[in-house]
Amino acid sequence: MTLGAARFDRGLECTRVVSIFILALYCLQMACGGTSPPSSPTDFCRRETAATCDKAFKCVPVDQQTDPSFITLFGSSVTECKGAKTDPICADAEAACQTWNPSLAQTCLEKLATSVAQPCGAPSTSAQIPECTAACR
Repeated sequence: MTLGAARFDRGLECTRVVSIFILALYCLQMACGGTSPPSSPTDFCRRETAATCDKAFKCVPVDQQTDPSFITLFGSSVTECKGAKTDPICADAEAACQTWNPSLAQTCLEKLATSVAQPCGAPSTSAQIPECTAACR
């Protein structure tokens, strides 16, 4: 083995260790409910919509993401979806939410995060998760 190959092997091994560490932290955070509960209906709306954006851009084939209907709903990028497209959706969240349950909202977000991590086809919208509709009525 040459010196360059040895450095490459050590670099690759280091990358694997770091990747495993990051994955372990993510799993621990998800298993322990590591994210803080949403602080308000607006925060819940933004986080719920962000998960929907992630799932849409993950599951809709790239060639269909340029369709005008998709762009109207989600924008042309995940960043636009989580920003400019989310702002009007969540603008009236406080007024629209007469009954607010942060615990159900947290459960909803955890289930959405699990859904985003799963293959496409798993329940992917908050309407399919009972805690999401019950968190804010």
